[in-house]
Amino acid sequence: MIKFLNLFDRIKYIHILNIILIISLHFYVSLEAKNHDGLHISDITADKLVVNGESYEKILFNNNLITEIMIPYNAETQVNIKNNNIEIYLIKSLAFMGHPPYPMTIKCVKDYMGIAYKIIKNKSIFATYGEWRSTEGGATIKILFIVPKKVKIIKNKNLSGKNSLAYYDEKNSLIDTIERDQRYLKCYWYGHIGPIKNWKMLKTQVDVDLNKYRK
Repeated sequence: MIKFLNLFDRIKYIHILNIILIISLHFYVSLEAKNHDGLHISDITADKLVVNGESYEKILFNNNLITEIMIPYNAETQVNIKNNNIEIYLIKSLAFMGHPPYPMTIKCVKDYMGIAYKIIKNKSIFATYGEWRSTEGGATIKILFIVPKKVKIIKNKNLSGKNSLAYYDEKNSLIDTIERDQRYLKCYWYGHIGPIKNWKMLKTQVDVDLNKYRK
């Protein structure tokens, strides 16, 4: 049936199929892939070199001097009634239906995405790095902040995605060219690795509860 479509309609048809597959990746999780490393592996892929899925991670940010935080506008929030810590839960997702020249797996590329921060007086600013999108999918981060009631929350549109203030660029990379090239040998990546120099990367832990706060 496709062969009777003109070139424009074929491209449009293929693009729609890609969108359907990408959306499916966000809803489909292989139940057999649940394990202690916080990974969900998807069986859906357009290329054997790509292993899509999700990585569940968490961060404990302990700074009692913080009275205000600025976070990505699309982050979710809850009130921490247990203690005065700021808890951050992440779902790093790879949903790519393209054809990279080298292997690209969620187990590997999860290390290329994350959250960075910087502190100005008593305010802490949190921003993502490493996210990217294309017509064939991409990599994104969903975030949940659990914050003490006394801490004021401000949301900002310039703290996530390609518009993130912490977004890497060639001149201000936290990671030098040699290390970046070595990382690309580990697995292929269309995004950037690490935030710019005046931002600090936050180290994550595996979320063995698979983000129970988001359920």
